Amino acid sequence: MTLTRFNNDTKKEAKLQRQRSLKGSYYRTYEDSPIFYNNLGAIATSGKVLIDFETDHPTSKKFFPLTNIQIINGSSADVIFYPNQQSSGFVIAQGTSVVFDRKSLGGGLRSFKITNSSSSVTINDKEIETNAWRESVTIEQGYEKLHKALFKFINPRGV
Repeated sequence: MTLTRFNNDTKKEAKLQRQRSLKGSYYRTYEDSPIFYNNLGAIATSGKVLIDFETDHPTSKKFFPLTNIQIINGSSADVIFYPNQQSSGFVIAQGTSVVFDRKSLGGGLRSFKITNSSSSVTINDKEIETNAWRESVTIEQGYEKLHKALFKFINPRGV
């Protein structure tokens, strides 16, 4: 007599496969991100360049918001950096390199705009470069998020 054993774990396996398929390429992680490099190209006098990470670097979505950006201005003109296309910006002097972190960016970065503030100097290709990335979550940041969530749960009205 032959006994046939039925697999009772098929429901568990199906559930695990569904969970794996839900974790797509846009599932957010708390690891540090790769560096997203941009060469802004030539910028005309009083011109501007807009970088949207969602369209220019589609793989950056799972690391949003980016927390750091380094801007290297190797041109002979000052530029103005507008994080998240805000109305107020930061002046970056000619021949300098500046790094902005989460606090100076106002929480994070999804896009930015850079304008040439000179009315007589054209910025050439490869004179302005940016490197953007996200740091991994530290223990302090994890506790801060936990504390905020707990406070919202205890005081839903924000009293």
